[in-house]
Amino acid sequence: MAFAEALSFGLPIVAARAGAVPDVVPESAGILVQPDNSAALTDALQNLLTTPSLRKQLQTGAQSAAQTLPSWKTTANKVAALINTLNTTR
Repeated sequence: MAFAEALSFGLPIVAARAGAVPDVVPESAGILVQPDNSAALTDALQNLLTTPSLRKQLQTGAQSAAQTLPSWKTTANKVAALINTLNTTR
């Protein structure tokens, strides 16, 4: 959820390519590095902080990705519906 929230504010992402992260953060919105690779993480952060054109490109990608995400209200409604379904099947 933190990555989706960051995208909703147009923030570029630097994170490990693990779990659901690649499903939430498209390449156009962030730099994903292999887990447990601190050198790659350092390089990604340095590139993002020192390359304004990369930062702008990823910000634009984050803003575009955010447009495809469901709203918090839609998400809450889906979770509530799932909980109601689970409660009625017991």
